[in-house]
Amino acid sequence: MEIRHFYRVISAKDWGKASRRGVIEPCRADRRVGLIHLNTRDIVETVATRHFRASEFPVVVELDAVHFWDDLEWHSPTAAAPWLYPMLRRPYLDMGWVTGVHLLLYSERDGKPAFAMKREQVEWALRRSAG
Repeated sequence: MEIRHFYRVISAKDWGKASRRGVIEPCRADRRVGLIHLNTRDIVETVATRHFRASEFPVVVELDAVHFWDDLEWHSPTAAAPWLYPMLRRPYLDMGWVTGVHLLLYSERDGKPAFAMKREQVEWALRRSAG
């Protein structure tokens, strides 16, 4: 499987913490299973819609897989998550692995909440995390 980048959806609050601390901490679900949930590009919006509210202002953090490829596990699809998904055997995500940050735009489709990832990166977020 030729994948260069993986993605992590986090709240704006967690992005602020990560920018100050230099690491993206695992969420409660990650701590429960002892692995960090990551996403491929094709499931980012579904994951954001299922697990975040608009009031959390979630963002998508793009990560360069070269830094952690050997520590990935691929988990089989389930009824709740009908796709192959990557899990990482690391205690946290290092901000040095971040190659981009993308906004998620909130809307309602057929009366249901939905997020859509902006293709453009948020440059100010990258500059802020670097300095």
